[in-house]
Amino acid sequence: MRLKRVVLLLCCYLLPFLTGCSFGGKYGQSTHIKITYLENQNEHNKGETFLSEDRVFKETDKQKLVSLVLDALNKPRHSSFESPFKNGIKVMTAFTDGNNVTVDLSENFQTLTGIQKSIIEASIVQSLCSIDGIDYVRITSGNKPINGRKDRYLSSFDLVFSTDYFANTRYDSLLYLPEKEQNGLVSERKVITPKENESLEQAIAKELLFQMTKQNEIPENTKLLSAETKNSICYLNFSDELSGLDKQICNLVLYSFVDTICSLDHVQGVQFNINGKTIESISSVSTLRPIQADYSLTVNGM
Repeated sequence: MRLKRVVLLLCCYLLPFLTGCSFGGKYGQSTHIKITYLENQNEHNKGETFLSEDRVFKETDKQKLVSLVLDALNKPRHSSFESPFKNGIKVMTAFTDGNNVTVDLSENFQTLTGIQKSIIEASIVQSLCSIDGIDYVRITSGNKPINGRKDRYLSSFDLVFSTDYFANTRYDSLLYLPEKEQNGLVSERKVITPKENESLEQAIAKELLFQMTKQNEIPENTKLLSAETKNSICYLNFSDELSGLDKQICNLVLYSFVDTICSLDHVQGVQFNINGKTIESISSVSTLRPIQADYSLTVNGM
């Protein structure tokens, strides 16, 4: 899969204010939020690209969510992500006022170059605007406007990115696949890039289907017809061919999908359907109800 890089342009504040920027969603008493990190720097990447991670917080209060999101930005869970708060930059305070948020950073933020400031601000604004009901973010330093800039609120639409930014957001995912000896599942990290109008669950399921079909673990010509998550259950809809799974590997194949997709914070179970209908079983595994993850099948300890 060709991974397109997301390049932050130097002119981060050229667009006029447009509209609000709520991309988050609620699942019961939890809130689904997209956290936008920097991609971890290496010899090929100079820290001007982004990776996003879907997170679910068991909280709906906006002020508490702001604190949780800023804490998540400060402490990435995976090595692929890099916190925007580098060079001693700290969040001093953050408070909500209706649909607006003011984030005050430490005074040393003022000493950064324009592009360094823009990258940090982009990460903060994109992440906080993913909270339902948060439309604009005001960033200050030492309780003062940023040097040489009018004091104003920013939405995600005020940030200018390359045109591929939203269509090619990349996710660091943990895939569970049957090992060669078929004694269990082995986990491996892979960056998944959903296509435009494609959910992360659908992109992950397609990648798993591709890998297991290549290994002759899934019948040839099996197709993923749809994938959607409702009320914390991911519904995977396959073509008829999946019902022909070999009994000896059926359990591992189905749990490859279940364990991988349930590793997403907002998914608690996977329901398998064939041609849009729930069937009694696929090979030897009951599929009348959603299946929950079973990580005891993983043999490499991840």
